[in-house]
Amino acid sequence: MTCPCKVGDATLTAVLPLELDLILLGYTQIRAQDENAGPLYGCVLCVSCDGTIAVATLDEFQFLFIIPASASSLAHTYYGGGMEHEQLMVTYTDGTARLWDVKAREFRRAMDQQKVQDSLARFVWQEITFEGQVSTFFAEYPAQSGGAPRATVQEDCQTVIAFYATSLATAVGRSYQPPDLVWLARQWFDTMNEMRQAAKVLVDAGVARLNDDESISLVGTWQSYLEKYVLLSDSTLRDIAASIVSYLHQDDPTRRVLAVDLCARGFQIWQYHVDAMGLLRSLYSLAVSSRKDAISIQNVGQQARQAVLQIASSNATLFMTTLTLDILNPISLEHRKIVMQLVAFLIRKKPLLLYPNLARLMEAVVKSLDPNSTSSRDAVHDTATEIIGHVVKTFPTVDFHMTSQRLAVGTCEGAFIMYDLKTATQLYVLDSHKRQATACSFSPDGRRLVTVSLEEGVVLVWKVGSSFTSFFIPGAPPRQGHSGSQPYKTLSFNVGDEAKMTVAGTLEWVKFEWPSERAVRLHIRDSTLTFST
Repeated sequence: MTCPCKVGDATLTAVLPLELDLILLGYTQIRAQDENAGPLYGCVLCVSCDGTIAVATLDEFQFLFIIPASASSLAHTYYGGGMEHEQLMVTYTDGTARLWDVKAREFRRAMDQQKVQDSLARFVWQEITFEGQVSTFFAEYPAQSGGAPRATVQEDCQTVIAFYATSLATAVGRSYQPPDLVWLARQWFDTMNEMRQAAKVLVDAGVARLNDDESISLVGTWQSYLEKYVLLSDSTLRDIAASIVSYLHQDDPTRRVLAVDLCARGFQIWQYHVDAMGLLRSLYSLAVSSRKDAISIQNVGQQARQAVLQIASSNATLFMTTLTLDILNPISLEHRKIVMQLVAFLIRKKPLLLYPNLARLMEAVVKSLDPNSTSSRDAVHDTATEIIGHVVKTFPTVDFHMTSQRLAVGTCEGAFIMYDLKTATQLYVLDSHKRQATACSFSPDGRRLVTVSLEEGVVLVWKVGSSFTSFFIPGAPPRQGHSGSQPYKTLSFNVGDEAKMTVAGTLEWVKFEWPSERAVRLHIRDSTLTFST
């Protein structure tokens, strides 16, 4: 089947691989998990058995371009590279490779194995893993009529089938008869997650194709069934938002699922007509709920977590403000526990979302451990400890020294804040980096803290043990020898282009290691620098 698809100002004819010899081998969707997505963010890459890769965007149901197969088998696929992460590099088993410009949607150049290794070392790349493997797929599927292989086929092909279905109108032409939107809408609440997701995609595509008269007719037919509001009327948006809030608190799981979905899709609208923080808090409670609803295999809690992630990505300021306020001044101890469980979830699933506000978040977590409020501290102690553990493991700008119970937190401005978890108080601020902080680490005995800024190309060594200065002047850092309040040592280095490493790259490639009490190694990707402290 052929389908004319628009690519820029040109019209291409895309051959959709529906035949058995061109059956889909696997697909993957590029999401905003790191900063390397570039122009591929939101795109789906589909690979066929011969190594052909098709790139499409599901948001607009649009085919973008095809990367033809090579005589050799496909080995690896990477995206990223360059300053804007606009490149796609495909390597083959014979050692050759092709570099594609995603932004321009065109072939750039061929590469040998040495140039591939040089590029992987110089720039930040993310390898793409396609779901499904040809060895298991073709070996097992013909021998069985059901079970895991068929389930795998359905799961892997779900997105591509939806893309084909939404492309039919263009392929068939004037004689095309669209599916009944009312019937599709009823499948929105099917017990199978696959059916539900496919129905949503098809409804979105069907609504997008409606002209003004068809939209008005559809609304006129169904508005009498709506509660409290009339669709498409600006004056009643407040009633719509109020109904969503009401649905979130009802026992009917179908209504809760609908409300969660509407929150994710239209929060930017509803937030101006209701208590936006209250709406977020309702989602928080659903997101950490362990209650299972019979509406689907994917329960309301899982869908609420996805809605929270989507809202946090689009409205980070309101989201982080609500989060920190609810940790510091919760409406109840149970709600504080709910919010902190959500924070732990976000650290695992969306660390880059929290990074700009990490210092503010950690301040709230530390204050929740105030020993003067025994009941509050006991209620959140385990969750707060879990959060701190996840943060230290995930973010190199935060480190914790167990014996002294000191916590060091770096900021985007280059400062490092020292906390005492025994008293849940801020001790002092170490402020000498001129650029964004990259990492920090306590020495094994807890008497030194090393901090680094890749942009600045400097490692600073601080004395952080107990001192008379801190005792007599609360809030003042320990005296750093002859330099007073300045760092005990300033050590410069040069790592070339690594100084421009992205935040996502630093989370993976930058770390400190202590071979002894007063010697530290700084690992920056494949480079290692050793300093005496």
